[in-house]
Amino acid sequence: MRETRWLENLPRSPVPVAYLWGLTDSINPVRIPIHVWNTYLNDREVESSFWILPTADHYPQRDRPEEVARVVRMALTGQIPNRESESAFMRRYAGSRSADDAVYVGRSTIAELDFPSSIEYTPSGYRTVN
Repeated sequence: MRETRWLENLPRSPVPVAYLWGLTDSINPVRIPIHVWNTYLNDREVESSFWILPTADHYPQRDRPEEVARVVRMALTGQIPNRESESAFMRRYAGSRSADDAVYVGRSTIAELDFPSSIEYTPSGYRTVN
């Protein structure tokens, strides 16, 4: 219950969020941050960004401290794009990053999974589209 309460308050929070997740997290797989992003953070009016660290595990700040610090600095200095400038930012950023650098996910949302055998994750379980 407490976990969902703080998640439900995230959209109303005035605090900007730079959401980072380790791709190789063996405790909480990447489907969890994708759900949190799509459900609670993606449509906030306050600046939010979602980053996947491809070579980080459950503690990205320990596994990739330089990269976490870089993303935090970008967020604190206003270098995270708004929706209008996101595509240009992604092209520029992708062209300059190395394989270990954080991946900027952006604000894309899959509104409806409508192809056969697609599986959607929700906190209450999985839903398969027939």
